[in-house]
Amino acid sequence: MTITILEESLLPNGFAMYWTKAHGASKYNVLIDEAVTVTTNKLDATISTLSPASTHHVRVEALNDNGDVVKRSTIRRVVIPAEFKEVCVTDFGAVGDGEHLNTATIQKAIDECAEAKATLVFPEGKWLTGALFLKSNTSIKLEKGAILFGSANPDDYPPFTYRYEGREQFNHASLLNTPPGDGKYHDIRIYGDGTIDANGKNLFLPEEHSTVAKRGSAICLRNVSRLLIQGVTVREAAFWCLHPVFCDHVTINSISLINRVDKDGNFYGLHNGDGIDIDSCKDVAILSSRVETQDDCIAIKSGQNDEGRDVGIPSERIWISSCEFYYGFGVAMGSETAGGVYDVYVQGCNYHNSYSIASLKNRRVRGGHIERITYEDCNLLNEYPEIREMVWFRGAIYIDQFYGIEDYDPMTPEPVTLQTPYIGKITMRNINLRTLYGKAIYICGLPEQHIDGVVLENVTVAGLTGMLARNVDGLELKNVSISCLEDGGEHKPTEHL
Repeated sequence: MTITILEESLLPNGFAMYWTKAHGASKYNVLIDEAVTVTTNKLDATISTLSPASTHHVRVEALNDNGDVVKRSTIRRVVIPAEFKEVCVTDFGAVGDGEHLNTATIQKAIDECAEAKATLVFPEGKWLTGALFLKSNTSIKLEKGAILFGSANPDDYPPFTYRYEGREQFNHASLLNTPPGDGKYHDIRIYGDGTIDANGKNLFLPEEHSTVAKRGSAICLRNVSRLLIQGVTVREAAFWCLHPVFCDHVTINSISLINRVDKDGNFYGLHNGDGIDIDSCKDVAILSSRVETQDDCIAIKSGQNDEGRDVGIPSERIWISSCEFYYGFGVAMGSETAGGVYDVYVQGCNYHNSYSIASLKNRRVRGGHIERITYEDCNLLNEYPEIREMVWFRGAIYIDQFYGIEDYDPMTPEPVTLQTPYIGKITMRNINLRTLYGKAIYICGLPEQHIDGVVLENVTVAGLTGMLARNVDGLELKNVSISCLEDGGEHKPTEHL
């Protein structure tokens, strides 16, 4: 059992951590200086009760159903930072009335606080602003009741070049950005109990129909080492909500991303509005977060086609645990994977009226590898009639090398080239799903490049239809139960695939 202390998450009151699963364990104790501080059935924890400028020793012990310790981790030493210097945005003249445009004032505050390594605090209020740009040592704290609110004017989001759907394209700036170009940044924190509202329902149509640039996200941060986003709620992006690109050592912890309906349940009217898009990033942890969207809840990407291969930066070493997903397409890999996606672990997540637990998707020309992917201890229940099989969705466990192609030929091979995608070494373990209106499992490889090694272990699934598997080598079924349902959810038992 190995524990990981997420160094980028260190705050004056604590830190976030995760650990590997112990065989036979049903819960875990987190011990700080040999005192039990947290007991949980999760594989992650956030500690927030420590004193600034203190040093502690941390370990995790695994307990069985009887409460006996079955395994202990090694001890990790953690040094808590001193109290951060905090500066209020009102000290710079910002006005939180929701009407005064604060872009220049807030940008000046961000720049000066970053230079001084101080935390810029937004108190309760509605802080209207256009695009803001974060550099190294930027620390933003949104207190409860604080709303960083995006302007409805597309002119407040100047266009520049950044990666959009896997290629460098001209886009409107996001609400929060790193500066355009290839600068390198470090130590950026966005945390607290407040909200980042990108005002996407008002920006969507003018940016969608713009002849100048494509839609911007709520947050797009590029080339950042040590990035923390913790506690905040992100709402209503015209495009994606949270898009780290070329980043490393990223912690996304206990946040909410809502890109489907407003607080009154009214639809935003957005599309292609993903929750979190991890794009050519490494050493990423996404912990205990809620994502509600009408597209991918989490998508892991690494560039598209020849351009993505030329850049050649994979997304790798990604840990996703204890998250709740509402609607949308669950945790996806792709469809832009030209740089590769490796070593992703999705654990202990629940999916509520979502299309899929796993969506591993690619097609010819895009190329790249999706390899060494594990989903474990995940549950899905879908009771939404509109979630039916279609070109973008073919199963609640969904591995597809013909993604987005309506009429495809699974029998006639084409030459294998750098443009031929590969999917292999996929494990689905301890999975329970019930989808009343969709296929339970769909796995389809290319005739020239079969999907290579899929293990389904302790999997219980029920769908409108059962399982389709085609062009797969090394498919292993261990303790798998598949049932079919009548349209509308009446059970129709089956005894075979």
